[in-house]
Amino acid sequence: MWIGAHPDDETRVGGTLAKYVSKGHRAVICAVSKAEKGSSEIPPDELTKIRECEMADAAKILGADFYGVLSEADMEVVLTNELIRKIARAIRAVKPDIVLTHWERDYHLDHNTTSQAVTHAVLCACVPRYDPETEAWSPSRLYYSDTMSGLDFEPELWVDISETEEIKLKSFAAHKSQMAWLGRGGADPLEAIRIQDRFRGLQVGCMFAEAFRATKRRGFVHAESGSIRSLSSLL
Repeated sequence: MWIGAHPDDETRVGGTLAKYVSKGHRAVICAVSKAEKGSSEIPPDELTKIRECEMADAAKILGADFYGVLSEADMEVVLTNELIRKIARAIRAVKPDIVLTHWERDYHLDHNTTSQAVTHAVLCACVPRYDPETEAWSPSRLYYSDTMSGLDFEPELWVDISETEEIKLKSFAAHKSQMAWLGRGGADPLEAIRIQDRFRGLQVGCMFAEAFRATKRRGFVHAESGSIRSLSSLL
């Protein structure tokens, strides 16, 4: 299960999600923020609906289920008990074995706050008396995704996504409003993703890869943490 700050952030792990789906596993994506500020032309209320629809379309391309958007304000995601509870309830509803989220030192504060909230929510979801209206669930793994451009991120785990790179790029392209937003000034957001994935692949001897770090929190540390392995080998 991917839990990210904004619709389109699931692209960070899109190749891994598509790979899991191709092997018969269920993948689910969820966004914390409405991302209503990501346009200079589209009004916020309209953009909220557009971005949710785009994320649903991207999920279909990946073969993933779309849990939904938790409706926090864009650029204003704050670490609160309410947000942690929303995320914990999502985890309990989906019952994932593996949770993926942002690294805590990405370029965007919404990403960093989401990382902190997910980290705590994973623990909360395990505690039976936390939010007793829902049934406790204990994910077995928690991983953090690569940062934008790979900055301030030292990978511990790599996933070979050579066979799913094109699916990942196609799903990112489904976020049409963001292709326009990120492409201002002539930038090519798809090419930026491809370059980063190629670089990570070069590090481990494959064409394209996505990079991750494992949590160091008690109860979620495993013997393979710190080794150069594929997440697909940890199932």
